[in-house]
Order: sequence, then C-alpha cells, then structure tokens
Amino acid sequence: MKVLKNMTIAITTALILSGCGDNSSVTDTNVNYDQQDLGAAIPVDVEYNDYSVKVVDDEITGANVRASECNSSEESATEKGVYILKNCVAKPSYIVVEGGKIGDTNVRQNFPLLLNTANINSEDGFVVTPLTTLVADANETDIKAIAEKFGLSKDELFKDPAKLEKNITNTLQKINAIYLKADSDGAVADKMKFIQVVRKNIKTIEVTDTGDFNVTDVADKIETESQGNPAMFGLVFIGDLKNSSDILTEIKETQNPTKVTFLGLVFDDPVGGANVSVYRTDTNDSLIENPDDLKTDEKTGRWVVEFNQSIVDTINKKDFIVVFKAKKDKIVLQSSMSSKQLRDLLKNHKKLTPSKSADLIISNVTTVENAILQKRGALKDSKNFENNKTDLKTYYSDKILTASAAVKNMVDGNGSLGDDYDDTYQFVFENVTPDKVELNKSIEGNGTTKLKNDIKENSLLSQQLQFNQNSSDLGGKTENNGFEDVSNTNGNTFYRILAYYKKDGAFIREYTKIITLPGKYETKSCYLEGNVTTDWKCDKPITLSVANFSDGIYNARDDEMNLTTYSLDKVDDIYVSALNKSYSLYSVSKNNYSSNQLKNSEQEVLVGDFDIVDMFRRMPKEDKKSFDDLQDEVKGKARDEVNVELNRYIKEQMSEIKKYFKEQK
Repeated sequence: MKVLKNMTIAITTALILSGCGDNSSVTDTNVNYDQQDLGAAIPVDVEYNDYSVKVVDDEITGANVRASECNSSEESATEKGVYILKNCVAKPSYIVVEGGKIGDTNVRQNFPLLLNTANINSEDGFVVTPLTTLVADANETDIKAIAEKFGLSKDELFKDPAKLEKNITNTLQKINAIYLKADSDGAVADKMKFIQVVRKNIKTIEVTDTGDFNVTDVADKIETESQGNPAMFGLVFIGDLKNSSDILTEIKETQNPTKVTFLGLVFDDPVGGANVSVYRTDTNDSLIENPDDLKTDEKTGRWVVEFNQSIVDTINKKDFIVVFKAKKDKIVLQSSMSSKQLRDLLKNHKKLTPSKSADLIISNVTTVENAILQKRGALKDSKNFENNKTDLKTYYSDKILTASAAVKNMVDGNGSLGDDYDDTYQFVFENVTPDKVELNKSIEGNGTTKLKNDIKENSLLSQQLQFNQNSSDLGGKTENNGFEDVSNTNGNTFYRILAYYKKDGAFIREYTKIITLPGKYETKSCYLEGNVTTDWKCDKPITLSVANFSDGIYNARDDEMNLTTYSLDKVDDIYVSALNKSYSLYSVSKNNYSSNQLKNSEQEVLVGDFDIVDMFRRMPKEDKKSFDDLQDEVKGKARDEVNVELNRYIKEQMSEIKKYFKEQK
C-alpha cells in the first residue's frame, strides 16, 4: 500500500536574535564562500511515500513502529498487527518495532524486532518477525543457512507467515521467547551482538520437518556464552526456558513476578559474594527487609531483590534518591537512581533489569559518578541529582572514564589502595574535585590506556558512559520537542567547533557550518592553523540530498545511502548581559546506521551563533592565555575525543565573550 505524494515545500527560515541594536550579532564576514539566504523562501521538491508494515509473532498490536526515513507511523484500524509508515522520504532501510503486546496474550514485546529491507526485493508490504530480526545484520550466506535450517527459501523468510504453506508459528514464538526471556532475566546491552550469538547457536541445532527445535538447548548455549564473556553483549539467564508448546504463557509469568523485582549486577568483571544494600539517601532507610542477606551470585555477580507493596507505594508517592551499594572487603561500588526514574519504569514493568536501566549495574563507572554526585551534594535532592547527572555525562565522560579505570585496576587486583583509604569508594571520593571534575595524580596514575579501552569496549560499561536523556525532558528557557523545534527557532543553522593537533604537530581550529532543510543537509568545514586570526580556509560544501525531520530527530542520507541521525539531548542557554544577548549550546547525539551495526552513537555539541565561531577565531589575539589553555586542553587527545570537552571549555569562556567584541560597544 505505497502511496505517492509529490509535494513542494516552501520553507521560510529566520535567524532569531535575542539581542538589540547594532551590536546584537557578528556576521559570517570572514568566510570566503557564498552564504545561503536563510531569510528567503526555499522551494524544495520532496517525494513522500507511505509503506505498509505487518508485525508478527502472533500479530503484535500497540507497538511503536519506526524507520528513520519516515516522519510518523499509525496502526491500522482494520488489520491487527498492521502499521503504516507515513511521509517517508525514501524506502525504509531498517524498520524497528518496539513495545506492544503479542496477540491476545498480554505478553509484552519488550525486545525490539527488526527488518533490514536490503535483504528483500519488495518495495512495500513489509513483514517484521523474530526471524527477520535474527538475520537483520546477517550476510547472504547466513541468511540462506537460517532459511534452510527451518525449511524455507530466502524469500519465504521475509514473507507474511500467514501466506506460507508451512506453519512456522511455533518457530517464531520460540525464537522470540529467547529474546524476551533474555530481556526479562538479565542485561542485553548490545542487542545486535546478542542477535548474532542467537543466530550462531541456532545454526548448530537440529530442527524437525515442522520447524520445531529444542529451545532449552539453544538457551543453555547462549547463557553459557554470555556468562563466559559478559562484556560481549551482556549477562542473561535463559537456560530454564522450557521447551513447551505454550511458551508465551511462560514468558508472561517471567515478565510478571508476584512482587516488584529488581535484577541487577555488580560488574567489572562479575563481583561474586558481595553484600548489596538498597537505601534512601534522605533518611538512610533500607528498602529491603533483610539487607545482610542480599548477596551477589558467586559466579555471575547478579543480585535479585523483591519489594513489598509498602516500599512500592513509597517509591510511587515520594521523591528521593535510591542508592545501590555493593561491598566485598575493600571493594565498595555504588550506583543510584531517583524515585521518579523508578516510577516511570514501574508504570510498564513489574520486573526491572539492566536492559531497562543501566543504573541497575553497580560498576566502577557508576561508583565514580556517585562519588562526584555526593561531593556536589546532589544525592539528596531529585532535581539537583538529575541536573548534575546530566552535566557529568554531557561534559565529563572522559574524566569519569579515567577514574573508572583506576577503580577497575583495584577491583581486578592489580592496583593497591595502600594504607590511606578504607575502600575503593573512599579512594575516588577523596581524589576527585567535584566542580570541573579534576583528578588527583593518584587517580591519573592508575588509569592506564588499556583499562580505559577495556571499559569503552565493554558492552555493559560503555553504555553507562553515554548520555541517554530523552529530548522530551529538555530544560532551557523555552519548551521544545527536539531537534526540529530548535532548528526552526535557530534558522536551521548550527556550528560544530573542534580543535586538535594534526599528525605533523600543527594545531588546528575547525568549525563546520550545518544547514538543515527539508530534503537537504548542507555542511561546510573551515580551518585555521596555529595562531592565525584572519580568514578561515574552507572546503567545498557537501550536500546530502535525502534528509528529513522525524519525531524531533533529523535524518540525513549521503550519496551512498548511508544514514546518520541527530537527536537533541540538552540545551544550555547562556545570557551575556554586557551584550544583551543569549547564546545557546546544543548537545546532540549523532547515530550512524550500517548493515553490521544498527546504532553507533557519539555525542556532538553544536552552537547556534557565529559570534562564538568568531570568538574562536579571535582567541590568540584577544585572549592569549585562554588560547594557550585551549591548546593544552586538547594536547594528546584524538580528534573526535575532544568535542564535548572543547565545547565545555567554550561554554566556560562565554561569560567573557564581551572581551572579544569590545570594539563594538
């Protein structure tokens, strides 16, 4: 049901300047290339299509179906499990299905289902199933092997199961049960890697002519593999999955324990036999009845706690911070969540696992975070807690990584606390300056490059370093619904600023001008070398011709059809009274989609005004000390590692921006 809509859009954009008088803005006069007139109406021809998608285990209803090329989706009012992806600027490449329930069972589809449309010839009428998920990142050989394993052709693997001669309902439900059980009973941090492991193990099993297989055997193999290397994709417990014909009932019971249940980990690598306590920071009251009895599993580091109704009622009614603390001899690790965060999670889940919130993993990363939060006095008040946690993840992930490596060194048994500290938490607490997260030499010396790389490559720990705030929760002086609103307000123009050293030792300042328009994404990068303060040297502009907004996210596809999406995480508005003007910095998550890795995130910080770029240009002349500090700040760091840190540095200079434009006063 592909519906063609040829549409010409005329968009009028305007730069919104909050200053007044002649000194309200510095223009882009030093750049030697033609500037697009953003105040003019720009006609853009965009061809929109709608696509039909059916989602099947049994039919899955009430789901969120999305594709980055499409602006929205809606569920069919007449066909169960059918959705329409609407206003798509191109054929969807990946279709992702999240949530919903399976048939009439009330089993929740907590694990996302996927379809990589590159595997099929169809231009419409797409079908997403547990089998299409199993081969979402597979090569041609693997796809054929999986199809043959279940007695299907490659084409049949992607067809509506209801239209096949062979009944594969049991096959779909058993594969889906593996996904759902792993999500309900463990941590699936890297879902694509998990799917690869499921596929690898399914290829080794026996399948009957009817497509039936022993799901317990497969679950056992996957569980063993995850416990042998939890850093790979996570730690799951699915070996007790029964090989029954009524497998959905078993999943329903798994998803809905008799009491509210938290499953967590003490991890890096698994810390077994640790005492776990769960308490409120405002009263220091324990939230579990027998705290001395709660210990982590000796082999896996997993802990499980059930909460009675009175504790759940307390979480639902009051605002406070919950700390999860693990102690084993001199190893003391902590993590924390707000009761508000727990309330939001408990609205849809009776069982919480690290798949729902990474904060249920008590790790070296969360320990460093908590020590800084405590030192900032942010473990008492919910709003203060959330704001500070956002600040740490946005601006200080590099420092947290270094301190985490120092803790890892001690947990692994290679580093010593010595006689000065009672435990690992005290070590971090006493060696970190909380404001700008400065690290004492004892931490810097312990944070080796290898240990930092181990953390970044660890699927469970790396996600704890990432910023995951919803754009719908943004602060700032005006409400917005994501990147689209801010883009419109800002005239669709942003600047990404970067500084780095080239291999030949030259110091480079760089900015990229970004213009986001319906159907277009334009960039141009300009450079200064050394302490030059004259004209920028600029590359030729690059235009990505397929781009659009979707639910507050900006999607752009290059000539090779590689997709990148940008979603807004945070806005900082800084008012400079001397200039009577506000400046904005935007923290943006940039996600790259490819066939072998569904989502690879990095964070960028964009500024919304050329004033800041021009300040960047003038720095050596107008503020030599700041320029020298800037060079020291980025020395020895890889080019893309310094973006967030550099923008934090620029933010700290904002209050002094008047110095750079004093001749205008």
